[in-house]
Parts: sequence; structure tokens; C-alpha cells
Amino acid sequence: MQDTEKEPFKGGSGGLLELVDELCGVTQTLADIIRKQAAVIEQSNIEIMDGGRLENERKEADERLDRIEIKLRRI
Repeated sequence: MQDTEKEPFKGGSGGLLELVDELCGVTQTLADIIRKQAAVIEQSNIEIMDGGRLENERKEADERLDRIEIKLRRI
């Protein structure tokens, strides 16, 4: 394991709430990266020839992640 990697459950109990919180944080980070990539593509004037399908898929996935996060916060 590299020094930059966190050990599993280091500094915490490793309980469900901690795991859910960590999952939510990572999911949000990934969603932020995707949003930044989409902005770069738009700024580059790259035309996507799929009729917006990828944008729709991204929005759908983002909405699903939001619903999952809300459900997990209720656990």
C-alpha cells in the first residue's frame, strides 16, 4: 500500500455511517470530475455526434446517485 493511500477504516470505527459517508464523498468527487470534463468539452467546441445521448446518460446517472445518497443518509 502506498503512503498516500488511506488504510481501510483508519481513524474511525468503520461503522455503516462512516462507510456511507465515505461512499457519498467519493461519488460526489466523481460527479464533480464528470461535470468539469463536460465543461471542458463544451468550451472546446467539440461536437458530440450522439445527439446528446451522453449528456442525457450523465444527467440520469447524476440523478440516480443523488437519490441513492438521499436514501443512504436516511440509514
